[in-house]
Amino acid sequence: KGYYSSYTLHDGVPSIGFNSSTGAGTWTTFAQSKLYPLNGLTGKPYSASVWFIDFGSEATMKYQFTLAFFDANGNRLSSGYIGNTWNGNPTAQGWTYKKIDNIVSPSTAVYVAVQYWAYNGTGHALFSSPMLTQTVQSTGYMPDTGNVVSAGEIDGSVINGSTINGTTFHGGDVINDANNTSKFYPTTI
Repeated sequence: KGYYSSYTLHDGVPSIGFNSSTGAGTWTTFAQSKLYPLNGLTGKPYSASVWFIDFGSEATMKYQFTLAFFDANGNRLSSGYIGNTWNGNPTAQGWTYKKIDNIVSPSTAVYVAVQYWAYNGTGHALFSSPMLTQTVQSTGYMPDTGNVVSAGEIDGSVINGSTINGTTFHGGDVINDANNTSKFYPTTI
């Protein structure tokens, strides 16, 4: 019952919407991210965040943003999920921030994903693209431009069209030669 909305954007990115009815007392999963492999990194904390906008929903309606872990067959683990749940609002509401912090991946988990749920009524609401991180606290959704990475390590990335200031790049190991008293590298920029 979910839909893709290129009309309602959050930070220039299309949204995932729900504009339907679940029926009385019924939970509906209307969207799920792809399953991201954990590559054996179980027992680690994960967090997620999303932005939500309500265009008018029954007061009995509930929405839920869920961070869940899955087994090798893609089945959601009964002990490996947590959701952030809130009520719908009959009056249209602006974008609000929802998050889930510090859920530890179970030892039997193989995948992680986020899910969007609706419950018990009729509503019209949209979710931004989610931000999933392997951290104790959610880092928040950030647009694709203007981000700053501090005190981090980036491996196996491609950087295009950027200006890098005040940085020294060393290529290779320090030259092992008695005459290399300045400890030069084969390539230094």
